[in-house]
Amino acid sequence: MKVRSFKVEKSLAEQAWEIVRRRKTSLSSEIRKRVERIIDENIPIDDLISSSELTILTLKIPDDLDSKIEKYLTTAQVKRSELFRKAIRMMIEEEYESKDKESFQTGIVS
Repeated sequence: MKVRSFKVEKSLAEQAWEIVRRRKTSLSSEIRKRVERIIDENIPIDDLISSSELTILTLKIPDDLDSKIEKYLTTAQVKRSELFRKAIRMMIEEEYESKDKESFQTGIVS
């Protein structure tokens, strides 16, 4: 198991922590899922940092996934932190999409 740290906008980190608290899961596992999907589906990474206020997040990455990430970073020519930030953004987008779908199905609009 490797421990990797990266910088992310504080507001995104707070949203991500709120999601994992609600789901009763870990941030590392949620980000790992998205990282694997980004690599497997070759999802483009658009890394735009929208805030000057950053915080550091630390993840646990299994050795096999870390090797897969290393290969991807070399071929895609992106930074590890860009990949992890994209994974966090995906997690937040998926959460909002599921809430929108849920609101639509129940007729509740927030």
